[in-house]
Amino acid sequence: MKKIIVFILILSAAFAFASGSYFVDRLTAAWKTDKILIVLAPLGYQSERVGYVEVPCGFITDLASVPKIPFIYEAFGGKANAPAVIHDYLLCVDSVPKVTSSDANLVFLEAMEASGVPSWIRHPMYWGVCIGKWYGFKKRTVSGEIVQ
Repeated sequence: MKKIIVFILILSAAFAFASGSYFVDRLTAAWKTDKILIVLAPLGYQSERVGYVEVPCGFITDLASVPKIPFIYEAFGGKANAPAVIHDYLLCVDSVPKVTSSDANLVFLEAMEASGVPSWIRHPMYWGVCIGKWYGFKKRTVSGEIVQ
C-alpha cells in the first residue's frame, strides 16, 4: 500500500511540473508612488498558453488591484505580485505577444499557479480580474499612455 501512495505522490509531482509554465526571473521593482510600482529589471515568464513574455525594465504597474477592504485585502493583497505584473503587461495594446484580455486573465491564473499561489487565493483573484475589467479599465501602451 505504501508503494502505491508513493507512486501516486511522485506521479502528481510530475504532472505539477509538467505544465511548462514558469518564471525565468524574479520580480525586481520599486514603489514610484504609494500605488504605482516601476519594474527595475526585465521580468521573464514562460507561458504554456501564449509563449515567452518579457516585461521590460521601466514598466509601470499597479499590481493586483485588490480593494482596500480589510478582510479582502488581508486575504488577497500582495499574494501574486509577479503574476499581476505579467497580467498588466499583457493587457497593454502593444504587448509582445499580443493577446486578448481573456488570454491575459488566463495567463494570470496560470502564472499564479506556476508561482505556487494556493487555489483558494488564485481562483477568486482570477474571477476578480475577469469581473473588474468592466469597471474602469482603460487601454494603455507599455509606456503608460492611455489609448482612446
